[in-house]
Amino acid sequence: MIKILGGMVLFIILAACSSKTIVRERTVEDNTKGGQDITTLKIDDEVISNLKTTWKKEYITAFGQVPVVDKYPDESRNKMLARKGAILDAERNLAEKISTIKITATTTMADFSTSDFVQSRIETVLKDVEILTERYDEKNNFYEVQVQMPKVKLINILEEYNNM
Repeated sequence: MIKILGGMVLFIILAACSSKTIVRERTVEDNTKGGQDITTLKIDDEVISNLKTTWKKEYITAFGQVPVVDKYPDESRNKMLARKGAILDAERNLAEKISTIKITATTTMADFSTSDFVQSRIETVLKDVEILTERYDEKNNFYEVQVQMPKVKLINILEEYNNM
């Protein structure tokens, strides 16, 4: 079960980070005709070493943005809550880049009135995420954050799964 999970995580992470996706047992490349070419490739220490070298100075970045709500009389407290929300939004956007999202949608109709409920869920591992920029947009009353994570950390996560 853990090996299957590791293979799925590997596919998801690498799919988001390059045009060439390496999976535990195969490589999938998108071609210009809209189909896929599939070749077999085992992930071994050499492949991981090459990815570490290639991704050594590459980062995945994401933005987060949250409105500052006047929930408390203390303005600085409202800004700090918005800052935390913007960081979480940016981290979720980063997670969406390296993982898959499960979306559940429900539509209910009663008395000719429609009610829609859409829920999304994501599970992923983020390591060494750092804040690049953050600012308070006073004009629009928003807090904005940009975060980054080294791509090489994705390889560290893969190594942990491969060693299980």
